[in-house]
Amino acid sequence: MVFSYRFTGDEWAVGRIEIFNPIGQRTQMQEIRGSPGSEVILRIDHFPQGNYFLIFRRADGVIVGERFVIFRGF
Repeated sequence: MVFSYRFTGDEWAVGRIEIFNPIGQRTQMQEIRGSPGSEVILRIDHFPQGNYFLIFRRADGVIVGERFVIFRGF
C-alpha cells in the first residue's frame, strides 16, 4: 500500500514530509525535492489500521497538512 501526493503549482517543492499516528508520534519522515507536477510516493503498508496525519514542511516555512485513514477491509 502506498500514499501518493502530487505537487501542483509552478515552483519546486523542497522540504520534509512527516506522517504522524493517532497519538501524535512521528512514524515516518522523508526529505523531498519535487519539481512542479511531480509525485511523491510513500510506502505505508507497514502501518496499522487507523487515522494518520501527513505534514509537509516546506523549506520556506510554509506548513501543509492532510489527514488520511488506513482501513484494511472486509
